[in-house]
Amino acid sequence: MLDEIVKFLARVVEFVGIGIILLGFFISLLRWFYFFIKNLEGDNFYKYTQEVRAKLGLYLMLGLEFMIASDIISTALSPTQEKLILVGSLVVVRVLIGFFLGRELKEIN
Repeated sequence: MLDEIVKFLARVVEFVGIGIILLGFFISLLRWFYFFIKNLEGDNFYKYTQEVRAKLGLYLMLGLEFMIASDIISTALSPTQEKLILVGSLVVVRVLIGFFLGRELKEIN
């Protein structure tokens, strides 16, 4: 019973992360279209595009954090060696993505 509740909570946390990424994508896409239409050939177009990229990067990083939390929660139930290696590698990949996204966001700002 407890295992099922924890698995369910891990899935909820994972879907929250996916939802954050999708929300950020759609918000960023709408903002970019707005800036594109407003400044079709304006001088500030590059600046606005960088702003949109920075906001999207923040959503991506937040969503990845939720997905990492979900992996950790699901592994805590039955930590077999195979699952620990799989989750460890996923966490490493997601942390590296987050690190490089963070670096790029600092460069943009």
